Formats: sequence, structure tokens, C-alpha cells
Amino acid sequence: MTRDIRNRSSKAKVAVVLFSALMSALISFELAYRFYLDIETERAVAAVQQSATNLEHILGQHSPLVFAVSIDQRSRDAMKSSDTETVSRWLKQLSEKAELETLYLMDVNGQTVAASNFDEEGSFVGQNYGFRPYFSEALAGKLGTFFAIGVTTGNPGYFLSLPIEEGGRVIGVVTAKVGVSDFETLWNGEFLDGFITTEDDVVILTSNTDWLYKSVSSLSNSQLQLIKMKRQFADHKITTLPAQFSDGFAQMSGREWIHLSYPLVQTGWTLHTLRPTALAQSKATLAAFIVTSVALGLISLFLAFRTKRVRQQLFLSEQTRNELVSVNNLLASEINERIQAQTALAKAQSRLVQTGRMAALGQLSASVIHELGQPLSMLKNYLVAAEINAKSDTDKVLISQLHAVSDRMQSTTDELRNFSRPDVTSTEEVDLVKVILSALQLTQNITNKLGVKIKLILPKSALIEEGRSQRLEQVVINLITNACRAISSVDQPAIEIELLMIEENWQLRVSDNGLGFGGKDPKVLFEAFYTTSTKGNGLGLGLAISAAIVSEHHGKIWANESESGGAQFYVELPQKA
Repeated sequence: MTRDIRNRSSKAKVAVVLFSALMSALISFELAYRFYLDIETERAVAAVQQSATNLEHILGQHSPLVFAVSIDQRSRDAMKSSDTETVSRWLKQLSEKAELETLYLMDVNGQTVAASNFDEEGSFVGQNYGFRPYFSEALAGKLGTFFAIGVTTGNPGYFLSLPIEEGGRVIGVVTAKVGVSDFETLWNGEFLDGFITTEDDVVILTSNTDWLYKSVSSLSNSQLQLIKMKRQFADHKITTLPAQFSDGFAQMSGREWIHLSYPLVQTGWTLHTLRPTALAQSKATLAAFIVTSVALGLISLFLAFRTKRVRQQLFLSEQTRNELVSVNNLLASEINERIQAQTALAKAQSRLVQTGRMAALGQLSASVIHELGQPLSMLKNYLVAAEINAKSDTDKVLISQLHAVSDRMQSTTDELRNFSRPDVTSTEEVDLVKVILSALQLTQNITNKLGVKIKLILPKSALIEEGRSQRLEQVVINLITNACRAISSVDQPAIEIELLMIEENWQLRVSDNGLGFGGKDPKVLFEAFYTTSTKGNGLGLGLAISAAIVSEHHGKIWANESESGGAQFYVELPQKA
């Protein structure tokens, strides 16, 4: 009878353990899945914003060039002359520099009179594209945009057109075709898929070719007839994409995705981004396994502890003392485990805070790129047009210098665009002498305007094995511009730049004859947002950024006042990493 009671008690305990483990697994999986799904959704939001910014940049980057061609006299002359080979060569030169697939001119009847591919097989010259919507829109005096498969080349692309006007009337149309390869960067993000649909919900660009030229909704017969009339997708039969969309999720290709959409007002398109929910499921499964394992361990420990307590009543006092020692050891082990768990939790919270900061900075980067990308593209295109029409060597030199500045600005926006990607910037051998000379050239306008006398003490070359020349150049530029601010009110402003080898390190010294630091501690100069400027022309980030760049190169930066007055900044970089 007693044995039966014990057996029933053991079975009941096993049942309790199994039930507790099952409930722990289910509850922990549900909570963890919701948590990780929220994280994946936040990443999807950041991805769609970044992709939308990139797409708007791609769609608008060639608009200034098309506008420049539309108002150029050569375009007007091509509408009146039968000899258009010279204009075609000009269009070919512009198309190659702007990396366009084709650039061509049409008369008011839609007949192509000049094209950048005039000397290639499948030339557009002589072809009539009057049936295209972008031609009709431009003929009406508006900006024309359209995505279609080329009827001549069979290659898909994005068409951008503007009217050519003379005397207040439209005499022709200029059109640029952007190849689909320009849009491939939209799907370069980690675990990022997606597609772009037209106003008719037809997929025209996608990371998965199985979805291409399929509709995400059922199209009416009138819609299909209109698409066929515009010859938008050549001979492709438009079918419905086998997918279900609801409440921010999608079922496609046998998988569940987090689905976000972003409308593009300029073209009527819609950008769709997809991020698999399997990422959240796998993490939630792992979390549920860990929680369940811990729960089983605690339950087992509790049952074992209870069993030992019952047995303690049957043993002698010596055995009881030994059991108590064992229990104390177990408690000490549990305390250590809890301390380790608290430490791990603190680290996880710290990483979560850092992740939030990085996400905020990534959104700020996307905003900066969005604001600077379009003006910068316009600047580069205008420089290309100006370079073509340059008449003197002086103009060419000035345009070349402006090209260098715009390239540097482009490089900076590229660094911001790639900020949130898990990418590692490559290093190379860098000559510090070339870095200093390049920085002096970029700050030449400032130093010339102030009449600064610059003294250089440089070796023939100063190589470091692993470096990033552009970021080191930013450090030197910051030091020179800071020195210029310090000596702006001095009668005979002077800056001395010296580079020499100390042991196995290159040491750069930039000194000026200004007023120094006014008794301030030089160490605070390298803190973010600290500035000595009283004119509101500085945010106090230059030296903080410089310190971060120098730290990246395993170097150090400091400052002090010279005995003769003025400030001295030192940068020390190892020759070998």
C-alpha cells in the first residue's frame, strides 16, 4: 500500500514537471516571439526608409541633365536639320558620363532624330515612340516618367522626358533611359527582399525574378488592354502574384514576411520591403529552449531539495550535518548563477541602449542623405555640362577643382548611406605628406582670404601601413581651419606644419600665432559640442571627430600653448599597425 502511494506520488511529480515545462516553453516562446518580431519590424521600418531614400535619389539624379539638354540650342537645331550626327555624338558623350543606357531626341511626331546609340546595333534613330506615355506627357509641356521594356532593345528601364521648346511652343522631346542595374542596390541590405509596383500594381523591379511582371491584385480587362496599348511589358503575360497581404505581413513563396510599403508620389509607384519572420521565430525558439531548460533545472532542483529534506529525517545526526553542508554548497552555486545572470542582463541592457542610439543615428543619416543627395547630384550634372562648354584653361582648372570638392561630398554621403550596414571600411598604405598637401589645397581659399603665411617642414614621404587617407585628411583640414579661426584677428597670421619621425611613430604638429586657449584646459577641446567660437559658426564637433579618427588609427591627439603664444596641436600615428 505504501509502495503504491509512493509510485503515485512520483508519477504526479513527473506529470507536474512535464506540464510546467510545456507551459514554460509555450509562454516563453510567445513572449519572445512578440519581442523579436517588434525588433525585426523596427529594422524593416529603417530598411524601407533607407530604400525609399535610395530610390528617390536614383529617380531624380538624372533630371538636371535632361533639363540641361532640353534647353540647349543644339537640341533645338536638331529639330530643324537633317544632319544630326554631331548632336548624336554629343548625346553619346553625355550619356557615357552620366552612365545612362540611352539619351535621345524626338520630334513632335515621336520620330527619333538623334540618339546616343546612333552608331550601335538597334539604334533608336528613325524609330517612332509616339505611343509611349512619357512622350505624350512631355509633348504637353510636363515632366514625363514611365517604366517599360524597350520595344527596340528588349531591355527594361526607367524613362524620363522633358519638352524642347522654342518661341513658347514645343518642338520636340528629350528622353533619358535609366537601366535597371541602377536599382539593384535597393536590395543590398541584410535579410532584405522586396519589389516595386506601378500604379496598376504590377511588379517592375524586384529582388526575386519569380515575382517580376506579376500583379499583386487582380487587374480588370480595361487595365490589361491599356497596358497592352502602351506596350509597357512587351509580350509578357501579366498574371496575379500568388501572395496574401494583411496587417503588415505577407505570405509569399511559401514563407511569411514582415511587409511594409512606401508610396512614391513622383512616379505613382509603391516600394514594398519584405523581411522574413523566420528570423524572429528562430530567436524565439532559442529563447524558449533556454527558459524551459532553466525552468526544468529549477523544478528539478526544488524536487531534489524536497527529497533530501525527507531523507534527512531518517538519517543520523552526522548524516544530517553532511546533507546541510551539501545544501549550503548548492545555495552558493545558485547565488553565483544569479550574479552571472544579473551581469549578463546588464550587458544586454547596455547593448540594447547602444542599438537604439545607432538606430536613431541611422535615421538621421538617412535624412541627411535625403537632403544632400538631390542638390549634390544636380551640382555634379551641372559641372558635367559646364565642363563640356568650358572655353578656357582657367575654366577647366576651376571645374576640375569643383569636381574634386563634389566627389568628396559624394564620398561623405556614401559613408552616411552605408552607416547602418555591417560593413568594414578597407585600409591601405597612406602617405601622410600627400594627405597634408591635399588638405592644404582644399583649405587654400580660407588661407588665401586671411593672407596666412604657411611654413611647411615635411619629409619627402611619410608612409603608414594601414590607414584611411580621406579620414586622415579630414583631421588635417579640421586642424588648419581651427588655426585659421584662431588667427583671423591677428595682423600677420601664420601657421607652421611640421611632420617628423619620433621612434616608430609619425608626429604631426600644427601651430599658429593666435591668442591660444585663454587659460582653458586643452583637454576639453576634444569633447563633443565644446567650442570656443563666439560667432556661432561652429558646433564643436570638429576636434571630437578628429580624436575619434585618430583613435581608429591607434594614434593619439593632444594640444598645448606655445611659449611664444598661440596654440599647438599634435597628432601621433604609428608607422605600423
